[in-house]
Formats: sequence, structure tokens, C-alpha cells
Amino acid sequence: MHYTQTQIDQYWKDYIRSNEKEVKERLRFLLDNYNPENEDYLSSPDVHSCFEEARHAFLVGDFVASIIMCAVTIERQLAKLLDLPYQNPVDEETAKTKTGWKILEAAKNKKIIDQDLFEKLVTLFDLRNEFVHGISKENTTDKKGTRPQFKDSIKNAFMWTESSVLQNEIEKNAKKAIKILFEAHDKLHYSKLKYY
Repeated sequence: MHYTQTQIDQYWKDYIRSNEKEVKERLRFLLDNYNPENEDYLSSPDVHSCFEEARHAFLVGDFVASIIMCAVTIERQLAKLLDLPYQNPVDEETAKTKTGWKILEAAKNKKIIDQDLFEKLVTLFDLRNEFVHGISKENTTDKKGTRPQFKDSIKNAFMWTESSVLQNEIEKNAKKAIKILFEAHDKLHYSKLKYY
């Protein structure tokens, strides 16, 4: 079906009108946690696009996508800084080979990230992996996740079809992911990197 610009404009107005309070609250959260001094950030176009997608997904309330994109942004940025070949971090093969964990370990070993940021990024990757793959770093041998939605197929179905069922938990985790992303974004600013 082809939509006219008028129809798209009306849909957007309706969406904003019906979600105005929530969108404003999420925008306030983003503004309160982002350091605008880093607008001169040097990053590749794919990293920049992922960063913007993480913020946009959060703003419109797509919390699972935001969590995923926060982790993808960091993986891509660290892979670029480490000059590593980059694979899609959300495909099944990459998940099995634990590429994300290898990137984190290498970044810590080369002192691109400190222990505190490393631990926060592990938390972020755990959040992402459990939503995408149902696995966490501590439990990768049997590939079963630790979150309730991966132990209970009904909750798993609700997770993707009825967002209100686990809305508070997902939103809380998305806020945590965004904060970690912004902190990493700030610490990985080219003016603060001293590993080279």
C-alpha cells in the first residue's frame, strides 16, 4: 500500500498526540543523560548510525531495539578502535563464537576501557544477549537464558506481542543500557583515548 505524505504526517501527529507524555519523559531522560560536548565525536558512519538508532528507538519506546543497538554501537566502536574485522554482532554464528566478549576483553587488555567501564559493558552485553539469543556470559554452555521470559514460553510470547506485560522491566533495562552507552560514548571520545 502506498501512503501519501498527508497520511504519513497525520499518522505522526496522531502518534505524538496519543504518546505525548511518555515521549516527553523519554526525551527528558535522554537530554539529562547525554553530554552534548561530544558532538564532535569521531566515529565511522556505521557507528554513528547505530548510536542514533539506539537513541531513536528509546525515544519512540522500542526498548528492546534500543538495548540491542546500544550493545551493537559499542561493539562496532571498539572493533574499529582495535582494528578488528567486524562481523554482525547479532547473528547466530557470532553469538556462538562470543565475538562481543572477545572485543571487550581485547579493549580492556589494550587499556582502551578501564575495569569499571568493562564491567558496565558486560552488563550491557548480557542484557542484549538475553533479549536476542536468550544467553548470558555466565550461562553459555547450555544456551538457556536467565531471564524469566526465556524460561517461560508464555512470557516469551508476551515479550514480543504484548509489550505492556513486561514494560517496566524492559524500560528499566533500556534506561540502564542508554546510560552505559552514553558513558562509554563519553569515555571513548578521541580526546580521552590514551592507549595509542
